[in-house]
Amino acid sequence: PMLLPPPVDTTRFAPAQGVPGGVPRILCTAPLSTPRKRVGLLVRAFELLLERVPGAELHLAGHATPENVRDLLGRVGPRARRAVRIRTVYDDETLARSYREAWITVLPSVKEPFGMVITESLASGTPVVATRSGAVPEILDDPSVGVLFDPRAGPGEVARALERGLALAADPGARERCRRHALGRYSWEALGPRYEACYAEIVEGRACRGPGRRADGAIPERH
Repeated sequence: PMLLPPPVDTTRFAPAQGVPGGVPRILCTAPLSTPRKRVGLLVRAFELLLERVPGAELHLAGHATPENVRDLLGRVGPRARRAVRIRTVYDDETLARSYREAWITVLPSVKEPFGMVITESLASGTPVVATRSGAVPEILDDPSVGVLFDPRAGPGEVARALERGLALAADPGARERCRRHALGRYSWEALGPRYEACYAEIVEGRACRGPGRRADGAIPERH
């Protein structure tokens, strides 16, 4: 098999200038209704983070029902509830703006086969905090663009990972490093030629066998 990651549109997802300002904003675009995404773990960790970063906000922009929201917010106290924002992402432009405005993006899920959230965030110049699970460590293999935490981590350890992520976002060079990471590996410029080569190999292989022939060159019987 040949494994090719999906390219990210680095024209649509682009960074803002300078370091992030204003309130430390944490973005999560994972669906609130999917247990594997573990948004509940993130919300509990965020409550602990507020003890160290009192002005932080958690923006949840994944698909949710009113029941999901009530369940999640019911797990934390009033202070954390007031600092959680439920956002609706209508289109790609709204999503791109959300990445640009965030200090960090968080993907707390496990067993992700890839994670476009990560490459979209990096292309937008925003560091990522995520679970060391699935394909995520292959994308976030540079500690200067993201922070990983163990799949078995509890809220306390996740809160510490969020704090390290916010510190990373405050580094003046973080946006450029994240952008460069995405451009070098996951842009259409980087991956387009690999897709073209893959398609060319498939087409040329079929042309060599000819129409109606099997892979071994034999002509199948017709009934």
